[in-house]
Amino acid sequence: MEEFKGLSYEEYLKKATNEHLDMIKEQEELSVISGEGIYEARNVSEDIVLKVYSETRCKDAATALPILLEMSKINPKIKLEFFSLEENKEKIINLIGKAKIPTILRVDKDGNVLGNYIEFPESVNKKINDSNKEKLVTEFRSGIYSKIIENEFIDLIKKEAY
Repeated sequence: MEEFKGLSYEEYLKKATNEHLDMIKEQEELSVISGEGIYEARNVSEDIVLKVYSETRCKDAATALPILLEMSKINPKIKLEFFSLEENKEKIINLIGKAKIPTILRVDKDGNVLGNYIEFPESVNKKINDSNKEKLVTEFRSGIYSKIIENEFIDLIKKEAY
């Protein structure tokens, strides 16, 4: 994976419309980190880089990202770099086979992908089908899956280099 530095979250938000910013703010209030998430974030002892491919208009990203952002605030060793998914879609598809908003890649110092989070937590992705997708997406966006999102992010930050 070619190496270049992404945007900070603040720089990423500069691309947002006022409507997107309002939606992001609403979703931030629904996604809450637990004591376990705080504990796990504090215990990260080596630098971790997570490349976040997203778009500010995405409500699913706005639901999941506050937990990851909180982890990175708790421990600056958890480094987040933001990129436009649309501008990097082909690269992401070539790298991991699909690109959904958000796509979060844990990479090592050489840029190798160690793990990923794609659109929803894996347990939610496994449940989604044509008959229940709208219901599950609505539930996801309501914040009731915050702990599941957090657990996937904990797994992602704990991934070991090969």
